[in-house]
Amino acid sequence: MNNPQDPLQNRNKYIGASDAPIIMKVNPWTTPYQLCMEKIGLGHPRLDNYAMQMGREREDEARSKFEELTGLTMFPKVIYTDECKFVRASLDGIDLEQKNILEIKCPGKVDHEKAMDGVIPEKYFPQLQHQLFVTRLDHVNYFSYTRESNKRIIVERDQAYIDNMFKEHCKFWECVQNEQPPELCDRDYVEKTDDFWFEVENLWKVTKRDLKILEQKEKQLRDTLISMSSNSNCRGRQVQVTKCVRKGQIDYEAMPQLKDADFELYRKPSTEYWKIGEVK
Repeated sequence: MNNPQDPLQNRNKYIGASDAPIIMKVNPWTTPYQLCMEKIGLGHPRLDNYAMQMGREREDEARSKFEELTGLTMFPKVIYTDECKFVRASLDGIDLEQKNILEIKCPGKVDHEKAMDGVIPEKYFPQLQHQLFVTRLDHVNYFSYTRESNKRIIVERDQAYIDNMFKEHCKFWECVQNEQPPELCDRDYVEKTDDFWFEVENLWKVTKRDLKILEQKEKQLRDTLISMSSNSNCRGRQVQVTKCVRKGQIDYEAMPQLKDADFELYRKPSTEYWKIGEVK
C-alpha cells in the first residue's frame, strides 16, 4: 500500500470507500447513476448532510477518545492499492504498524443506537469492506461516537462480499471510463403528479403517434415519386425530384497510418442530451 500526493481535484479519478455503499445500492441519498455522472463531470457534486458535517467537526475528538480507550495511536491517511489502480480508501485512522484501521461515525440517533446494540448500519458495511480490500487487513474498527456515549465494533473481513463488491466496482468504473452511466433506478426520477404534466405527456404521446403515421405516409409517397421519375430529374407544380450523389465516407480504421492511433486523445468533452420515452 502506498500514499502518493492526493490533490482534492483528483477524487473523481478513483473509487473511494464512501463510494462503495452507493455502488452497492445501499446508500439512501445517492444512486450509482448520480455518482457516475458526478465522476464524469456532468452531475452535481454531493453536498454534506448533517451527519457528514457532524462527523468532520468531531472527527478529531472522536479519534482521541478511541485512542484513549484502546491505547492505539491513529493517523488519518489515504491508501492506494497496486492491485487495482482506480481504487483507494481515505482512512480516519491507521496505526504506525498498519495493523489496525479506524472508521469514525458521528451519526444520528437511529444509527448510533444500532451501534450501541452492536449492529453495523447496512449503509456503512460496504465502506468498511472496501477499506479492508484496499489495506488487505482482516478487521476494521468501527467507532460510533457522540459526546454522551460511544461504541467500538470490530468488523471482520468478508471475502465473499469483497469479491462481489470488486466485480461491481469494475462494472461501475467501466461506465465511468466509457462515459455511459449505469441504468437509472426509481430514485433517479422525480415523480410528477400535477394535472398539467399529465396533460402535456398525453399530448406528446398522441403527437408522437400521429408523427409516426405521417412519417410512414411521407416515405410511401416519396418512394412513389422516385419510382414515377424513371431515373430522371423531374418537376411538377409543387415538387421536384432531383438525383444527387454523395461522396463515400472515409474508413479511418482501414488506414494503416492510423492503425495504432489513440483516438481518445482527440475526443471532445461529453455533452448532455435528453431522451423521452413511455414509462414501461
